[in-house]
Amino acid sequence: MNLRRKMLSAIVLATILMAHASVCAEDLKPGAVVEKVAKNSQAEKAGMQEGDVLLRWVRGDAKGEIESPFDLSQAETEQAPQGTVTIEGLRGTEKQSWALGPSSWGITSRPDFSDRLLAAYREGQDLAKAEKLKEAARRWQDASKQIDSSQPVWLRVWFLSRAADLFAGANQWQEAGNSYQNAIQAGGAGPVIAAQLLRSLAFSYQKRNDWSNAEKYYQQAIAESQKSSPENLTIAAILNELGRIADSRGDLSKTEDYLRQSLAMREKLAPESLDVARSIND
Repeated sequence: MNLRRKMLSAIVLATILMAHASVCAEDLKPGAVVEKVAKNSQAEKAGMQEGDVLLRWVRGDAKGEIESPFDLSQAETEQAPQGTVTIEGLRGTEKQSWALGPSSWGITSRPDFSDRLLAAYREGQDLAKAEKLKEAARRWQDASKQIDSSQPVWLRVWFLSRAADLFAGANQWQEAGNSYQNAIQAGGAGPVIAAQLLRSLAFSYQKRNDWSNAEKYYQQAIAESQKSSPENLTIAAILNELGRIADSRGDLSKTEDYLRQSLAMREKLAPESLDVARSIND
């Protein structure tokens, strides 16, 4: 009898765990959902709208999946300077595509989650609209703790980085920096996302004229980005920022060195691009 009870208990527990895993899996779908399209941006000109779901990008023979807002940001940084990028996705149930040029895409997006995660995110948005930024950030930080092992690691990191973005958008740079640190310390999301977060952290110090910490975290961002490839347009952009920091410190020799490194990388990877023009101008 005891053995039978134990077997029934095990079956019930397994059923509950399977149901829980199923619910968690349904909380998140691939893609990035468009939340906002900036005025006069490439996305607006291409006809992109709020609610569109972005699933993949194509540029010539190159292509990639968009599983998260981090993937979309990476595609804009690495692909847009090299030519027109076509984004494929959905508007409702209808397939759509948008051709985006090299200027700013102007897309704010979120993960394609639903139910409990979407509710938590909306609560944070409502608090942010009421200018309760700390409460909104805390709500998203709490939501990050609800992400379990059935979900990708980047989702937890995204909630934390979204809290940081909220402070950055309000020019509250110390709070933004602390929140980016929390997102970085969550770890496990891979070098591409780590590089993006370190760039944002460095920028928060740059805005406070803390050149030493800004340079430190930009260098860490380069190290993370090099794990993906020794040369890329992310590194070129960071080198350009390091040049500006050196200029702010009055070190013109170091400024020129950074800017020439950035220019050489951009000329190699995206010749005749706007990025090359910017480097030449600098």
